[in-house]
Amino acid sequence: MNYKITLLFLAYFSIVIWRFITPASSSPVSSRVIGGIVPHHLYVSDIIADFFQTISVEENVNHVFIVGPDHLELGSSHITFNPSFDDQSITALLPFVKSTFPNSSITPIVLKHTTTMSEILDLTDQIYQSPGKNLLIASIDFSHYLSSEQAKQNDRMIMDLIKSRNYSQILNLNSNYLDSPGALVTTLMYFDKYQGQQMLMLNNSNSGERGNPYAPTTSYYSLIFYAKP
Repeated sequence: MNYKITLLFLAYFSIVIWRFITPASSSPVSSRVIGGIVPHHLYVSDIIADFFQTISVEENVNHVFIVGPDHLELGSSHITFNPSFDDQSITALLPFVKSTFPNSSITPIVLKHTTTMSEILDLTDQIYQSPGKNLLIASIDFSHYLSSEQAKQNDRMIMDLIKSRNYSQILNLNSNYLDSPGALVTTLMYFDKYQGQQMLMLNNSNSGERGNPYAPTTSYYSLIFYAKP
């Protein structure tokens, strides 16, 4: 319980600090934010806060979908909506979402590693067809337990797969690359439904760059997707 309180305190503290010192970034001309990819590891709460500060320019957001890994595989199915159990991929981001979009409803979704392409297609359609102005936020930590240099190499490979939309290869990756292949594929498929989309990279780093580069690391991408309004 004390650990959870500490994490929540870090989240709220990051929100307050970044809202105070950082102006919101502008969207690309004639574009609107449709979502993005952000870590849930609160060790990098500054990266998370920067992500939400940047997308806070979007107004009148009706609904925010958060999609991330079912870390402990506690769901009764491959995909769980509004899980009754706590998963860091959801709980770490909720304070940021609620602070940034206080009038928006939120749907948390967690995916098991065994989620199939067919299930992902159905989920993507369901999110896309939801009425109103919506955002899809993928809560993903990337490479785990590698050296800082190896994490960088794996991150470069992941970015190549993101740009080429190689979904089948992404779904076959393990935690050496990311903790939720299904969440990443869902998010990319959702973004591809929009015209004129652009991707903005806010951050790519790993925990080894903030400490011992030879210790096991977690790596992070912070990405924002825009599309024509």
